[in-house]
Amino acid sequence: MALLQLRKANHIAIGTDDIDALLTFYTNILGFERVDRPFDGMFDGYWLRLGNNGMMMHIIGSNAYQQLLDLNPRMRPLPGGLTNMKLPQREIDIRRAMQDHFSFEVENLEGAMEFLSSHGIKYQVNNKRNVTQLWFEDPDGRTIELMPIDENPPAKL
Repeated sequence: MALLQLRKANHIAIGTDDIDALLTFYTNILGFERVDRPFDGMFDGYWLRLGNNGMMMHIIGSNAYQQLLDLNPRMRPLPGGLTNMKLPQREIDIRRAMQDHFSFEVENLEGAMEFLSSHGIKYQVNNKRNVTQLWFEDPDGRTIELMPIDENPPAKL
């Protein structure tokens, strides 16, 4: 038994200079839904939930610490703050799979490819070792992976 007895992942938090662009992308492209955020009014951001499994994403504005400092001047500032969250534009490259990325299972990978193409989103497909993966990026340049539902997950060691 794990010492902490973790149950499931609750959320992913991502910082950005453009909270509205990420809200649009993650709701219109990946299907997250906007949900109530207890911190509304304290700093810029959104909370989203992926309806089918409850996984949440917290989009946090890069100016969040400054906004919190403005509300509470006695708070210690974060050295360097959070600025310039956007990654440089680049071509989709499967080799970025070795970096941090998000991965989601989809019912229909071919349908996902058609959907992404219809929205002008470039992607790359990796079909090696009996695994098909689809790679693309969000508006800030974070790598996202889609793959078919795994009916045979890896065995425990």
